[in-house]
Amino acid sequence: MSIQHKDIPDGKRHEPKGASTAAANTVYVANGSGSGNWINQTALINNGNYVTLNVSIPDISTAGSYFVANPILGRISAILVTIDNAITAANAIVSAKINGVAVTGSTVTVTFTGSAAGSVYTSAPSGANTVTANNAIEILTDGGSTTTARANVTIVMDVT
Repeated sequence: MSIQHKDIPDGKRHEPKGASTAAANTVYVANGSGSGNWINQTALINNGNYVTLNVSIPDISTAGSYFVANPILGRISAILVTIDNAITAANAIVSAKINGVAVTGSTVTVTFTGSAAGSVYTSAPSGANTVTANNAIEILTDGGSTTTARANVTIVMDVT
């Protein structure tokens, strides 16, 4: 005598096939042909694991330090700097620190040659870039350029 799977009481049913080897945070999705796959649905959502933080530098041509609060446990995966107008004479250097420790690979060189309103410069931090929740990220500018120019810094946090 055979019993249909749907007729087995919940307490007697087994986990779906592959549950013992499926990666954490994955779900079994049926393919409509009597089978399926384990997938991470969050990873399918474009930028589903990212949060952006923003800080404004009133004048990138004046050396200074600016802070932004980080609400999540995460890793800085990118820093983008956009300027509101051209800078002159020299490049401006923007970098990041967490608790006074420099974030490896966070240096963004804002070049004066060819700079204009809306120019975007980026870096991809590679180390010392994990930030705990309710901690601050420090953004620094060396003030190497001339001409007053507001800079907007976007920090891309990969939620961990």
